[in-house]
Amino acid sequence: MDAAKEAKNGSLILTSNGNFYISISAGELNVDGEKFIAVSQAAPIGRAFLNAKVGDELSFNGNKYLVKEIL
Repeated sequence: MDAAKEAKNGSLILTSNGNFYISISAGELNVDGEKFIAVSQAAPIGRAFLNAKVGDELSFNGNKYLVKEIL
């Protein structure tokens, strides 16, 4: 795990409250039984995740997200 890695377009972000793929807004994707939400970097939640690092805690619409891993 690279704690210095920042979330950017194309990143998979694994959080305590769901997994996200910063790409285009395509909704829910299922890959090998794992659920990811594909969001645009221009979407409000996508902007919230941009430049996040492992260990960061973000709050969006009353939900908290602890960034566990960025791939």
